[in-house]
Amino acid sequence: MKLPERILFVDVETTGLGSNDRVVTLGLLQMQSSHFARGNADLQHAHLIFDPGRKSHPRAEEKHGWSDWVLRHQEPFAESLPDIEPLFTESGLIVAHNADFDIEFLRREFAHAGCRIRMPKRYCTMEQYRRRYGSPASLDAASSAMGMYRSGATHGALEDAWLALHLFLWLNDLPRPSPHALPLFEPTNLKEAPPPPIEGIPRRRKGEKPTPTPKEPIVDPYQRDTLLAAARQTAIMMMWVVRSKGSVEQADVMALMSMVRDEAKRLGTWRNEELIRDVVRTLAHLRPAPDDVDDAARIIIHDPGARGRLGSWVRSAATAVGAMTEDQRVAVARLTEAFRRLAS
Repeated sequence: MKLPERILFVDVETTGLGSNDRVVTLGLLQMQSSHFARGNADLQHAHLIFDPGRKSHPRAEEKHGWSDWVLRHQEPFAESLPDIEPLFTESGLIVAHNADFDIEFLRREFAHAGCRIRMPKRYCTMEQYRRRYGSPASLDAASSAMGMYRSGATHGALEDAWLALHLFLWLNDLPRPSPHALPLFEPTNLKEAPPPPIEGIPRRRKGEKPTPTPKEPIVDPYQRDTLLAAARQTAIMMMWVVRSKGSVEQADVMALMSMVRDEAKRLGTWRNEELIRDVVRTLAHLRPAPDDVDDAARIIIHDPGARGRLGSWVRSAATAVGAMTEDQRVAVARLTEAFRRLAS
């Protein structure tokens, strides 16, 4: 397959599946084909959220995770055209999983914004995967075949575009970048919504039922404390290595989330996504000191299961955003030293 100079990987999340539905979030990743041979993740990217002008179908909202109250405080699609349009016009191929769906919604959004745009040639990873491996050919199924998984229950447009990128490279026997090198996670143009009114959210249109004020997700304090205690010592070791390079990036948080989810599976609470995210938010703010590392090592060394899993999680933290830095090597050596002292 002859590749054009630039390829655009796309995913949209929408208010529903109908002809009057609109785009809620858009994920775009543009990659130069000359980088494929090196497995390079030098990408142009955009992750954007919009006010679709209508309520999402309940199933669609459950899938994309954005409430109508938050969405009505965002800018419309047309406001982002200067950022979006060049990525389409510069690309010679557009890749998506179920490409017809994504492209049709994008055509409509460009039309609503008064912009006529010629879409590049398309490549559908769902069609290609189904031809080679049969069904099921969902993005979840295809990603699982590659050994990759979504970070949570909801579908993020940028994350799904990232999975489509990996699937395209995998299907065409091309080198893939590190699966942990996902760029920005939350939409870059996200505007914070004020607290919703106590009396309920007003109708968007005449005849539409008012939306009840969303309730805060409930996290059981006992489950939270139990999961936090189970994950804390390993998180100290991971964050010691992560913070040694100076900053905490989204890929580092995703590595931490994988560890917490693994602990939640052992405790039987892995279906509670809000619980996992709540614990991750707490652990991601850890700033371990050397004494914290020593204390964590004392606890872990007496737990064979935790000791056996620690190495893989530390490696995951050290390589989340690429090869280890020299500072991270020093940090890992400090962990090894702590266990060596305890064992002697």
